[in-house]
Amino acid sequence: MAETRILVVEDEVIVADDIRRTLQNQGYAVPSTVTSGEDAIKKAKENNPDLALMDIFLQGKMDGIETAKIIRSLFDIPVIYLTAYSDKKILERAKITEPFGYIIKPFKERELNIAIEIALFKHKMEKELNESRKWFNTALQSISDGVIATDQKGFVKFMNPVAQFMTGWGQEEARGKLLMDVLYISDGDKNGIIDPISGGTGSTKGYRTALVSRNKTKTHIDLRSAPIREEDGTIRGTVFVFRDITEQKRTEEIRIEKERLAYASQAKSEFLANMSHELRTPLNAIIGFSELLVQKKAGYLNEKQERYVDNVISGSRHLLNLINDILDLSKVEARKVELSIEQVSVPDAINEALMLINEKAAKHNVNLNKDFDPQLDIIEADRQRFKQILFNLLSNAVKFSKEEGGTVTISTKKEGEMAKISVSDTGVGIKDEDIGKLFKTFGQLDTGGSRKLEGTGLGLAISKNLVELHGGEITVESRYGAGSTFTFKFPLAAKKQTS
Repeated sequence: MAETRILVVEDEVIVADDIRRTLQNQGYAVPSTVTSGEDAIKKAKENNPDLALMDIFLQGKMDGIETAKIIRSLFDIPVIYLTAYSDKKILERAKITEPFGYIIKPFKERELNIAIEIALFKHKMEKELNESRKWFNTALQSISDGVIATDQKGFVKFMNPVAQFMTGWGQEEARGKLLMDVLYISDGDKNGIIDPISGGTGSTKGYRTALVSRNKTKTHIDLRSAPIREEDGTIRGTVFVFRDITEQKRTEEIRIEKERLAYASQAKSEFLANMSHELRTPLNAIIGFSELLVQKKAGYLNEKQERYVDNVISGSRHLLNLINDILDLSKVEARKVELSIEQVSVPDAINEALMLINEKAAKHNVNLNKDFDPQLDIIEADRQRFKQILFNLLSNAVKFSKEEGGTVTISTKKEGEMAKISVSDTGVGIKDEDIGKLFKTFGQLDTGGSRKLEGTGLGLAISKNLVELHGGEITVESRYGAGSTFTFKFPLAAKKQTS
């Protein structure tokens, strides 16, 4: 272990030499003995001693008290005063420099040894305490939670930067103020939460409340508190820890709202499914009996009566298509669509869909073209749903074709492990601001033309859901006034799945 080095500052040379010999006999090292304050400061800087023995009365510009003050502040060296006097005024002045001991001359060797060891121990403990305080303060300053400490009367003693930011109070201006003036909460039991000592509850668990800052900003927080206790259990104050949970609360609110909307959507879809089933039965009966009337199975109809019955059949079929679309959409949204995966010939499915749309295309003077990639033949898909997608897109293309005729082209292409099917028309096109509305339910667009468009506005929404159920995607490209192209991609190989 290194020797303890002691600086001796004594203006009487004989006394200084005597002290030096005594210290060396006790095992201490004495690197320097000086007679003035100026020399003491110089040697303290050069030798960095562990302790200084300082005569209060020194010759020169600085006395021992002034010298000790400088050495203590610059080098953190503990000082023991040596004096032949015990004048009260001098001792009061010496106290300001926080000395580590006094020795009245003359003194015994034992007294000197005890004073030195006590001073060294006290200085060591003081340094460790300061390090602990520094570490603890750094930790409190660094944590992401707000921390406020009060005394037993509820006056603020400490705030970390996070607490200062969230409350709007600086530590110096908040110190000495009542906690409730600084940590102001807008709801809850203020006595029970802000003052657990008087509330008699001790530590509090996480309590969600709203903090109102000095500038009236409201922040949702999780607040906890605990008494600060001495070793004997005496309560010295309270520490409050709180964190900003605004984002967490917002996330929870969004989650709750999503659950509510999902429940409402599920209930809506189930209601529509049930209602659709209830409506289809009488509607089919109306269509069936009307067709019997047209076929004159129940007797002769005049021209006017036939026209009325045709209108009934046409309107009923339109309503039935609407109900079928609603039923399909409700099944998809209620996650009740199960795909029946099988091998499907893409060209055959397209030809069947074109046959269904031929009459409508001819009525609107629309030419139907097809362009098949010979490399794309078989895919794995639900045959019925695949044809439904094709029919919806073709029907849409014909519907939005030019009033004086137009062209609808369906093309296929194999792209890696995907089948790409595109339906293009030379129709009215879609405005940029309307693109986002296309796949929404009942999202029919205004074409600006004179032709009254048929349909429910559900076809594209249903098609999009069915494409995604197959693991594919659907996109659209359009130029207003020049036509549109709807493209969907399917994986060539699909697995049976439930939406």
